[in-house]
Amino acid sequence: MKTLVLGSNGLIGSNIKLEDEIVYCTKQEVDLLQPHDLIDLLKSSKCERVINCAGDQKSLTSMGKKHYSHFVNNMMMNINTLNACVKSEVVKEIVIISSINALSDSENLDESKIFNGQPSDGLYSDGYVKRMLHLMNRALRDEYDIKCFTPLVTNVYGQKGNDVLGNWLNNGIIPFLIDKFISAKLKHEDVTVEGDGSAIRDFIFVKDLNKLIGKCLDLNIDNVIITPGNPVTILDLVSLIVEEINFKGKVHWTNKKFGNNNKYYNNDLLTSLFPNFEFTPLSKGIKETIEWYTKVRNNG
Repeated sequence: MKTLVLGSNGLIGSNIKLEDEIVYCTKQEVDLLQPHDLIDLLKSSKCERVINCAGDQKSLTSMGKKHYSHFVNNMMMNINTLNACVKSEVVKEIVIISSINALSDSENLDESKIFNGQPSDGLYSDGYVKRMLHLMNRALRDEYDIKCFTPLVTNVYGQKGNDVLGNWLNNGIIPFLIDKFISAKLKHEDVTVEGDGSAIRDFIFVKDLNKLIGKCLDLNIDNVIITPGNPVTILDLVSLIVEEINFKGKVHWTNKKFGNNNKYYNNDLLTSLFPNFEFTPLSKGIKETIEWYTKVRNNG
């Protein structure tokens, strides 16, 4: 099935690889805030599947200052994408990447709990965007003969599928910490990290994520939480980065609360679907990511 990948210059979109023919599309080629551009592209390319990895992406810090614009822009992009798929009359399947931000801060939640409780305070605008996405996809699926798949993805890290840094540093805590420690090493400075290191998070290597997305395309499911199910403390994560880049400075902790202390999710459905899937160990993924970032940074 010929596939259109939106947001193809981002971390996830740049890594999408399928056996089918793929048309890659960046924001510079089609602005999802201008729906007619996408309708025209769908009609001319005759893509029957759309994988939308695009979004108005912000770091946790910048999102805290722009919740309204984050909510409005991402809602408009999602609405425009779905409407364009319907109006093109060629699309049979839609994949739009959701995230664990749709879920509340409770521990070990599964797919049935998407609308339970409130999203995290610091990420509430993104959380509600993701919840509305699940609602819109359900309504679209009920009204039109279009398959909709909306995976809830945990914290993604890794190298992009190209050597363009772009907004890579906005892809969560791992890029942030890698850049922070490499910069401090070059300046011979110490590093201060928020929290006390006890907070627990889980992470998925981007190459693993895209393999699983490809496998899920063959299934008739609405959503699935995609996470390895191997949560780690921020202290352990920092230790991996320190060891890999051979950082010799001191690491200071603020001992302030680091969001919700334990934030990880149930992957029973995923492991039942793919019981033999082997996830990349965090240490190996961190090593590859640092090697890629160092190369791109040095070439930049």
